[in-house]
Amino acid sequence: MRVLESGEAGQLADAFQDALSRRGPDGWRYHHDENVVLVHRRLAIIDLSDAGSQPMWNEDHTICVIVNGEIYNYRELGQWLRGHGHRFRSDSDSEVLVHLYEQGGIDDCCNRIQGMFAFALWDARTRELYLVRDRLGIKPLVISEHAGGVSFASTLPALLRDREVPRDVRDEALIALLKWGFVPTPWSAVRAARRIEPGTYVRVKDGRVRSERRWWTDKPGDEERGEAFVRQAIERAVASHLVSDVPVGVLLSAGIDSGIVAGLAASRGDAPDLEAWTVRHSGFIEDEFAGAAQASEFFGIPCHPIDVGGCLTEEMFDSIVGAMDEPLAVSSLVGLHALFRAIAQLRRVILTGDGGDELFAGYDWHSGMPMVPSWARGPSFMRVAPVLAPLAGLPGRAGTLGKVAARVRRDPALVYLDKLRITRDDVLARMGTAPLDDDPMERRASAAWTAYEQTETLDKMLAVDRATALVDEMLAKVDTAAMAHGIEARVPLLGDEVVSAAKCARPELKRRGDRGKIMLRAWYAEIGPPGLADRRKTGFNSPMASWFTGESGDFLHERVHAGLRLFGARGDGEDLSPSTRFALAVTGAWELAMTSCSPATPHSGSVQHDGSIFPASSSDVRAAAWLPRHLESGDA
Repeated sequence: MRVLESGEAGQLADAFQDALSRRGPDGWRYHHDENVVLVHRRLAIIDLSDAGSQPMWNEDHTICVIVNGEIYNYRELGQWLRGHGHRFRSDSDSEVLVHLYEQGGIDDCCNRIQGMFAFALWDARTRELYLVRDRLGIKPLVISEHAGGVSFASTLPALLRDREVPRDVRDEALIALLKWGFVPTPWSAVRAARRIEPGTYVRVKDGRVRSERRWWTDKPGDEERGEAFVRQAIERAVASHLVSDVPVGVLLSAGIDSGIVAGLAASRGDAPDLEAWTVRHSGFIEDEFAGAAQASEFFGIPCHPIDVGGCLTEEMFDSIVGAMDEPLAVSSLVGLHALFRAIAQLRRVILTGDGGDELFAGYDWHSGMPMVPSWARGPSFMRVAPVLAPLAGLPGRAGTLGKVAARVRRDPALVYLDKLRITRDDVLARMGTAPLDDDPMERRASAAWTAYEQTETLDKMLAVDRATALVDEMLAKVDTAAMAHGIEARVPLLGDEVVSAAKCARPELKRRGDRGKIMLRAWYAEIGPPGLADRRKTGFNSPMASWFTGESGDFLHERVHAGLRLFGARGDGEDLSPSTRFALAVTGAWELAMTSCSPATPHSGSVQHDGSIFPASSSDVRAAAWLPRHLESGDA
C-alpha cells in the first residue's frame, strides 16, 4: 500500500485544489496525517469568518468533515445538539455533521440531515473514512480504488490529478454517452473510477473500501396528501434555500417551476436583494425572454437577460467541455455557461426551478406509455416477435410491426426509457459500437419501476426519471455549469420535504392527458402573472441544429470526426441526428481535454498545511484524497 512523504502529500493536495479552484475561489486548506489526506476548497456563503473554514473538527479533534453542499435544517439540528451538550465553534452548517456523528453514528447522521451534499467524514479514533452522497444525487462524488489506496473528489478531472489513478477510458461509458447523452451512474468515463450512487455511503479503512450502504431509497409515499400539503412543503423549502450571508439570485424562464420559486422568494422579506437572470436566444422561436420578463415585472424582481443568440464559437465549446465533471452532451449547457458567467459578477447563490418535471409530470412523454395492441399479445405474434423486432428502425408498416414486436417482450421500464435516448441501438451498431450488455441506466430504471410496482403507471415513470436522467443529466449540467463559475445552484423543488410530499400526491393532481403539473399550474395561476400558467412548455434549450449549418459547423464537424475515430467508425456522420452528432463532438473534445489533465508529481520539502509549515516526514497509508467544499453556512 502506498506511503506518502509529507512533501508528496502537499504536492498532491496542491494539485487537487488547483483542479477545483473555480468551484471554491475563496481559499483552501488541507489535513494530512499518517492515514489520510483531506483537501477542501471554499466558496464562502454563510459564516464568512475563518471559523467556517474546513476541514471542520469536533471538540477533541478526533472527528473532522469536509463538505460540498448545504444542510438546510442545520439550525434545528444545532439547537438539538446543543441540548445534548455539544459545543460549536462556528456558525457553519457543516459543523452539525461531526456532532451528529458523535451523537448517533453515521446512519443516524445521514437520516437526520436535509439538503444537498457530498461529504467525507474522518474518524481518527477508528481510522475510518465515510464518503456520503445526498438522497437524489444533487452533489457529485467520484471515487477510485487503486494500488495506492482510495482517492475521491467532486469531479473526475480533479481525481485524475492523482498519478495513482489509472487513466484508461471506459469504452462502454462513451457508448452510453452516445446512447443517452450522458454517462450513467455509477460509471465514470475512466475505468478506474466510479461515482457513488445517490443516497449511499462508502466506508473506507486502511486504504480500502470495506463496505457500501444505501442509506436512502426512493419509495412510494406512505399516505395520500392533497395540494395544500405540497404547497406548504414548497414554501418551507424556498425559505430554507434563501438562507445566505451573501445576496441570492434566481434563474427565471417563462415556465411554471422557476416562476413559483421566484414568486415565493420575492414574497418573503428576507431576500431584499433578490434579482433574476434568464437566457435570451434572439431570433429563435423558443426564446423565453418575454415570459421571463413578464414574470419578473409581476413579482417586482429585476431581471437580467443574457443574450447568447445562436452563436457557438470554438473557444466556447472547448471551454464548456473542458469544465465538465463527466462528458455531457446537453446543448443547454451553452446557455447555462453564458448565464452563470454573467451572474458570477454579482451573485454566488442561485435558486433554480429544476426538479418540478420529475416530481409533477411536466414532460410530454408523461402522457402515457407506448401502447401494445391486444392482437400483439396473442401466442402467434409472440412467437414471431423476435424475428420482427429488428425491423423497428425501418419506415412504414414493417417498422411499425418491428416496434410493436420489440415492446411486447420487453421490460416496461425499458420501453419507457426509450423516450430518453438520443441514439437508437441500430444506429450505434452501424457506427461499429459494441452493444451495452450491462447498462446501468437500464438497470436503475428497472429497479425504480419495480420499487413502484404497486402504484399507477405515472408514478412508475416519474420514479424512473428521478433514478436516471434527473441525476446524470439535469442536476449534473446545472452543477457543472454553476460551479465552473464559482456559483452554488440550489434546487428548492427537490428539497427532501417536497420530494416526500409530491410522492404522496395523487397522479391526477400531477397530470391529466397532455396537461402536466396540474397542481403547480393551478397554484401559479393564483400567484403568478396572467396567462403564463397555461403556456406551452418549451424547456431551457439551445438551437443545436443551427450550429451544424452555421458558422459553428466547421469546428463541430472536426470534433464529430474526432469522436467517430475514437469508435473506429467510418463516414462523416452527416446522416446522424443533430443530437448524436453533438454527442460525438463532445466525445472528441472531451478526449482531447483529458489528455491535457496532468497528474501531480511527487516532491519533497515543506508545504503549507492548515496555516502552518508542515515539515517533510514519513507518513503511512493515504486512505483518501480530496473532496471540494463550495459552501460554508451558518447557525443563527
